[in-house]
Amino acid sequence: MTQFWRAISKLQTDGRSSMARDIMCLEKQLRRIEVVFEDERAYRELLKQKGNLAQSLLDLLQLLIDFPGTPPHLRTSICSTMLRLSRKQLLHPRCLSIHNVSVIGRYPVAGGGFGDIWKGALGSQVVCLKVVKMYIMADVQQLLKEYLREVIVWRQLKHPNILPCLGLYYLDDNRERLCLVSPWMDNGNLVDFLKDRSCESIDRYLIMYDVANGLSYLHSLKIIHGDLKGVNILITPSRRACLADFGLSRVADSQVFKITSSSTHTTGTVRWLAPEVHRGMNTSLESDIYAYGCVCYETFTGLLPFHHLHNDAAVVYHVSQGSRPARHGDIEDIVWSLMQSCWSEDPQRRPTAEKLLQDLINIVPPGTVHAAPDWEEMSLAIWNNVKHPPLSEDVVNFLSGLEKRTLSSNDFCDVSDQDPGDFVIPLVSEDSESIHQDTRASLVLTQQKTELRRYASLICQTEQPICFIDDLDPFNDKRRLIHSGNLKCQSASSLSDFFVFLFDNYFLMTEVNESGGLARYRAVCKPTPLDMLSLGDFGLPPIEHGVVLFPFNLHRGGQIHRSYTLYAESAEIRAEWQQKFEEALSIPQTRDDVFAIKPMIPTVAGLQLARPSHVTCSVTFASDNGRVLIAIGCEDGVWIGFVDDPRSIRQVLCLKMVTQCLVLEQFAVLLVLADRVLLAYHVETLVSAVSYAAQTLLLPQRLSGNKDVYFFSAGRLHYRTLVVYMTKIGQDNICRVLEPVAEKIGKASTSLGHKFLHITKSEWFKRYKVSARAGRSAKSPVRDFFLPPGTLNLMFHDNSIIILCDDGFRIVNPNNFTSIAVPQVKPNSIWLAPLADRRKSCQSLGIFSSAADEFLLCYKDFGLYVDKSYNPRPTAAIIEWENTAERVALHRPYILLFSNDIIEIRQLETGKLAQVIRSNGMRCIWDGRGMELGRRMAAQDSGLHLLGEGSEGSDGAVLGIFAILAAK
Repeated sequence: MTQFWRAISKLQTDGRSSMARDIMCLEKQLRRIEVVFEDERAYRELLKQKGNLAQSLLDLLQLLIDFPGTPPHLRTSICSTMLRLSRKQLLHPRCLSIHNVSVIGRYPVAGGGFGDIWKGALGSQVVCLKVVKMYIMADVQQLLKEYLREVIVWRQLKHPNILPCLGLYYLDDNRERLCLVSPWMDNGNLVDFLKDRSCESIDRYLIMYDVANGLSYLHSLKIIHGDLKGVNILITPSRRACLADFGLSRVADSQVFKITSSSTHTTGTVRWLAPEVHRGMNTSLESDIYAYGCVCYETFTGLLPFHHLHNDAAVVYHVSQGSRPARHGDIEDIVWSLMQSCWSEDPQRRPTAEKLLQDLINIVPPGTVHAAPDWEEMSLAIWNNVKHPPLSEDVVNFLSGLEKRTLSSNDFCDVSDQDPGDFVIPLVSEDSESIHQDTRASLVLTQQKTELRRYASLICQTEQPICFIDDLDPFNDKRRLIHSGNLKCQSASSLSDFFVFLFDNYFLMTEVNESGGLARYRAVCKPTPLDMLSLGDFGLPPIEHGVVLFPFNLHRGGQIHRSYTLYAESAEIRAEWQQKFEEALSIPQTRDDVFAIKPMIPTVAGLQLARPSHVTCSVTFASDNGRVLIAIGCEDGVWIGFVDDPRSIRQVLCLKMVTQCLVLEQFAVLLVLADRVLLAYHVETLVSAVSYAAQTLLLPQRLSGNKDVYFFSAGRLHYRTLVVYMTKIGQDNICRVLEPVAEKIGKASTSLGHKFLHITKSEWFKRYKVSARAGRSAKSPVRDFFLPPGTLNLMFHDNSIIILCDDGFRIVNPNNFTSIAVPQVKPNSIWLAPLADRRKSCQSLGIFSSAADEFLLCYKDFGLYVDKSYNPRPTAAIIEWENTAERVALHRPYILLFSNDIIEIRQLETGKLAQVIRSNGMRCIWDGRGMELGRRMAAQDSGLHLLGEGSEGSDGAVLGIFAILAAK
């Protein structure tokens, strides 16, 4: 560090710096900056500056940071201000730019998220170049947002255990290929260093000390690293460790005002993130300490934290459940204790970096650990070449005027005669500014709402009912119109003009139709929820189309999967759209979340699962004392236990290929479909096996033949509980209907099978009989009925049995078991005519009562509202799902549609989208069916069951069972 001050001193005496020419002026500017930092209005005014004045301010702020007379606490505030001003104006202090840099080689030596690593030369010195990836962000204005933050923070750091920043350089004359320059480290990063060297040749304690020393220096400046991990720690030629990669670093606890900003801080790498960061909090000094513990783990084991988990989602889950990296190898107790203290769940209980440093000094033998040598030669090469631009007269005048305005009200009180009413002066000044700011904010908000509602009244849907204006929710006070304007898009063989709306919940493309001087906006496609929208490339080269146009891409996920290429009339307009899209996507959707995924059984460790498909189904039910239990069906049996005590879960049935299970709570019967045989067990016997770990011989009642059941369902028909299942007789699909015999359930069987086969023919259930009708003889009561080819499932609804087919629905008459396909589309219905063909080729999922006289038919691609006679509603009857659904569940007043990657939640009565949940590979193993058959469970929200899957090992692992519950 002394070399730096010598270099500055030399510049001062040589007269080659504005600091040397006018030290007194610089001290005056420092005092003015302090005054500005103490007044919020003046500080806001400083951040509003643009153009040359903003550039001069950044140059001055960097000069003040380098000035030896600047107090440390003020350096932190100045650095924070530089970051804010730089992000707003996309500028940087000019002294950070360097020259005479060249690239060595034709290919990068490594790559990262936003940049490639190249070997380069600065004069005769070999350096490292972090070069932006052009295909990600060609517009250097947008690129600066990420790179300038890194270079500004990095440039202020001068410590033996911090990799020096040599500066910022443009590799081309167009100032488009931006790179950050630092010394080249032949030993590479810590991970490579540990792999390439023998264990005996590495001083791991010295590495731990160096990392802690660098971190302690950062934290003394209130700087958070934010991405501490092995690959971001480099090894010097003297085998000392230094911290690098400050792309996610930020200044914490700044002394200046907390100004609201639209910028967001990206978190670091999942395996090194503290649990509070996984929960959505920003990185902090304490989260750096957590990451330091993970770096120590890397250093002593050579392994990644949670190296046995190959999926980041699995890591997040384990950390949220309190898991930490497992002890490995021969880590000494005192070192392991230090790591564990860094991993404390409570951030406030983690040691500080300074405390870690002292602990390490006490751990190792005296004299073993010593400070790393300074960057002696490098520091001279860097700091002797620092050339600050001359102090601008404009910035001097600006700060002088700002200082005078800030002090005027206070000075007025000081220089005038004292008066009892003097205290009013600063209050009036403060109130005046507050009223101005509040009025301006209210005016902007009112203008936005007025514009939103004006557009909403002018947007009309197409002839086909694909766009519901109600979905946009324009009259909700929470809604915002983020941006709108004209863009071009490919239509047929030419580019057409569209007027595009970006709301805070939907993206909508329209065509403008003018009539009578009034413009109306006709929706040309279904609005895209922002949950389903992702940004593509905003750096595509311009094209010629009569005029120069600037293209960019958007991607719409889900069922209507497509990519849009839109064209802006200028690079500035395209950049503005990108900024607005990023703003909109960063806003949490303001629809109130109606459901949340919560752990129900955190782990299913006792099941000894070999692969995620091992768990096939589950169901919850209540015991006599009201405790909630869960039954889990797997490929080799059934496990049962109490939901509030996962340790109680144990295997109670050894069966092959369990695919369905359901509890008839009223009769205390558990139905299990295992190896295509339908079996019934008494629930209380199973619960006893759980409660007392009893090895009871559980004799099932067989309800079907031998391996001939494809699926079963249960429900109520005219207040009678029935069980139906599909079997085959020859080539015919047959539905068999059974009814419980309440007085016999739970009693021992009298059949011979009980004595010899350890399985009994059912006496708990009887064949359901219906009085003969429709010309049938009374001697031939209706027991079974035929099912059409393509039958997928059966369900009970509105005192009918519903057949779910691959080509639609069939309603079974409960009196004679005849069926009819629904809905019946009348040929004279203009806009419903295409539905007749569409529904025949669309798989049916379920049918639900949406209103007193209305049903919702759910297909895999869409929903259809019908009346109680199953006739489609006259208008607006079709609801297109956002994604192709694999399963549907009812949780009044909503339906939940499950697909591979999302859970789509819609209002049952209107079909309006209420919420989208990213399911991240979870699959539904219970959709809530059968819950209405129990008195106890029907009164509580047991949720719907999801199976969370990870990737432990090559075969995968089950993480746990989750419940989708109504959000509180």
